[in-house]
Amino acid sequence: MLSKITVVMVLYNVSENIFECLNNIKSVKLIVINNGKTEKKIIDRIKKYKNLIKFINSKKNLGYGRAANFALKFVKTEYSLMLGADVLVTKENILELINKAIFYDNAGIIVPTVFNEKNVNDDYLENLPEFESGIKRNFHEDEINIKLSNRFIEGDTCINISWGAIWLLNNKIIKKIGFMDKNIFLYWEDFEVCRRLRLNKISMIKITTSKAIHHRSTGTRQNYLNYFIQQKYHILSSYYYFKVDKKSFQLKRKFFLYLFRSITYLLILNFKKSLKNVARMCAIYSFVFKR
Repeated sequence: MLSKITVVMVLYNVSENIFECLNNIKSVKLIVINNGKTEKKIIDRIKKYKNLIKFINSKKNLGYGRAANFALKFVKTEYSLMLGADVLVTKENILELINKAIFYDNAGIIVPTVFNEKNVNDDYLENLPEFESGIKRNFHEDEINIKLSNRFIEGDTCINISWGAIWLLNNKIIKKIGFMDKNIFLYWEDFEVCRRLRLNKISMIKITTSKAIHHRSTGTRQNYLNYFIQQKYHILSSYYYFKVDKKSFQLKRKFFLYLFRSITYLLILNFKKSLKNVARMCAIYSFVFKR
């Protein structure tokens, strides 16, 4: 059964926590694409895994979406398991995902129930942001932070959205509609795929009989450069997701607001919040002036 699946991992400056993930999937074919900054000693250890069938070392950071699309071109199996470096899933739970994918053969994506590092159910039943109560179809980052509610699933459930930390893809279906949007460098790419599935009337199904553990924010090393990248692209990608008008007056207003905030925080020596606002200024600049 495991011959039907290939695990695909996109890396960027990963920590040694990745080996806990890799040790769980030694019996599954593995393709890894490194977007850069990962230490050579970690790369050398990854290359020693016998189940690794291809390691792609990108010369530049392609972003998660483009890297995932590129890696999928090398997959020859019926299914792909998109897996984050901070996600733990056992062979038994992968087998259950495959069984469900065979049963629900018209589903584009099958996802397990996700628990946090304390083994507490961290998996809420959510909706696409534009359909959430109180969430408007615009680009105000304060309005697109979705408040999670206590809506847990019971049994197999057709859903509108799932975080992309672990997805089992039906490759035949995904290839028909395309996978990640190349304009979305980081963040919101999973939401965009889920929205496209919905528009094409293709199911995404979450199941309770397969479990994964997500150690959030431990797959990538935390430093100021990564913090800047995360802050910039979380905002920039939301502009693409919500199809924001590049000529919008609100964008200009936001730019000067972030400029004011960055200077203010710098004056009071709050470097991190100043950097956050600089990153958001850069997001606006990139969106408006770069193709």
